[in-house]
Amino acid sequence: MASNEIHEDLLYDLQKRGHEIDNFGIGTNLITCLKQPALGMVYKLVSINGTPRIKLSEDIEKVTLPGLKSIYRVYLEDAKKPSFDVIALRDEETPKEGKAVEVVSKEKKKLSFTPEHVELLNPLAFDGKVLFKPLGVKEGRELIFDQLDNFEPAIIQKENPTAYPVYYSVKLYALLDLSLIHISEPTRQAEISYAVFCLKKKKKKK
Repeated sequence: MASNEIHEDLLYDLQKRGHEIDNFGIGTNLITCLKQPALGMVYKLVSINGTPRIKLSEDIEKVTLPGLKSIYRVYLEDAKKPSFDVIALRDEETPKEGKAVEVVSKEKKKLSFTPEHVELLNPLAFDGKVLFKPLGVKEGRELIFDQLDNFEPAIIQKENPTAYPVYYSVKLYALLDLSLIHISEPTRQAEISYAVFCLKKKKKKK
């Protein structure tokens, strides 16, 4: 058994060397992740009384997708190996096996796929209520290993992993695009008005 400051990078290094250790005693680095000791999380408003809402930010990664949504995991040729996820509006029709599904990529490209299998990813909580039954330690461990076995190795590898594809439904992307169009013009005009106001104020001082 090995212990004393065991961490993720050391485990990978030992694995490359072909170690023969049966057990690891991991304490501090299991409770506190040194690479991310604090988990940044925040609730984002996406809908008010059924009306979609969007958050704007100069940081494109912080711009939210409007509306209540569902996420589907899509399997193409192999019903066990996931190919990509699709984010869709909750009121949209569920993608069907054997029926072509149109999606949009982050690069604004329209794509079409015919899934072999479609899985609705379970919501964990909604409206203050827990919507799933917590798994026991054994069941959770089996689920994790099953998922790791089914994903492509390039996606879960430690160094330079391939990004797992996530697409938008056509309807969701159209809503996002429409939201940005409606917001961008007033915002642009407001920025111009503010700039003119600042210029006039400076001239007045002179």
